Amino acid sequence: MRQEAILLVAFGSTAVDTQRVFDSIETQVQTAFPGVPTRWAYTSRTVRRKLAESGNRFDSPEMALARLQEDNFTHVVLFSLHTIPGFEFHELVHNTRLFEAMVGGLRRLVVAKPLLVSHQDLKRAAVGMVRQVPKERRPEDAVILVGHGSEKHAADSIYTAKSAMVRELDALVFLASIQGHPALEDVLPQLYRTG
Repeated sequence: MRQEAILLVAFGSTAVDTQRVFDSIETQVQTAFPGVPTRWAYTSRTVRRKLAESGNRFDSPEMALARLQEDNFTHVVLFSLHTIPGFEFHELVHNTRLFEAMVGGLRRLVVAKPLLVSHQDLKRAAVGMVRQVPKERRPEDAVILVGHGSEKHAADSIYTAKSAMVRELDALVFLASIQGHPALEDVLPQLYRTG
């Protein structure tokens, strides 16, 4: 018998505000797919450990899929909350595909694409990011938006493309990433040149 489930996968967070965002996402998913069980998994071992210390247990994606399989689910859609198809996303796809390949495993596992995979996705994100700049900002004020990045992965180039799109919309909004490019060290000289 066909049993469907949705697995939401995020890096995870210990911040209360972030949990509210995750709760909102889950509500939206349950509204869009009523009656389909929804579960969560966090990719960060550190976040899972810290949450477990406070009594909140979250599975890794692999453990969550094993539990879904054990609970007789046959068809699973994995919605990744990753922003880009970087290293962590590709690792997730690789590991989860094993559950579909194994004998007696899931009959169907669909992994949804990350948020930013096309030119149109990047354009929409750039417009949304510029709209988030505080209205109180003076015309001469620069803004630096910092993301995680995906160092040593081809998807890191998405940040460079998104940065160019943001700069087209507002020349004083800069993008930087913690791991990868454009790094803060790349952005600071541009910032100084703007005055």
